[in-house]
Amino acid sequence: MRISILFIFLMLLSFNANSRAKFYTGFWEYTIEIKVPGMPQSELKKVQKCVRELNDVITLFKPEPSCSVNKVQVGATQLSWELYCKTQGGTYNGVAKLNGDERSLQGRIDMQTTIPGMKNIMSTSYVISGVSRGKCQ
Repeated sequence: MRISILFIFLMLLSFNANSRAKFYTGFWEYTIEIKVPGMPQSELKKVQKCVRELNDVITLFKPEPSCSVNKVQVGATQLSWELYCKTQGGTYNGVAKLNGDERSLQGRIDMQTTIPGMKNIMSTSYVISGVSRGKCQ
């Protein structure tokens, strides 16, 4: 009896891990709209990326390579994380949340930037949509 319960538990863990991996792997095309309050127009960027593992998604959306990523949470259709960056230009704090499946995703990253010598904190939002273009070459 214990062996069958353990077997079922391991099968559920295996199924859950496989569904998480399918959400992100493959060749993706992302559209990123950068919104800064007070700016008359947002900036639009398109990025294509071969995603082989979850970390490829997270590093794609880090504003600086030196940023630290914390509190990564992965679900079958959701991915979220927090990031913190300290550079010569200032300090960045952000929260990222993506939702989707193996074909498409959408989400946003909200960043707060503190720049030395300035009183106000600058807010920036990155609105993200992505479409899977198949397998990596």
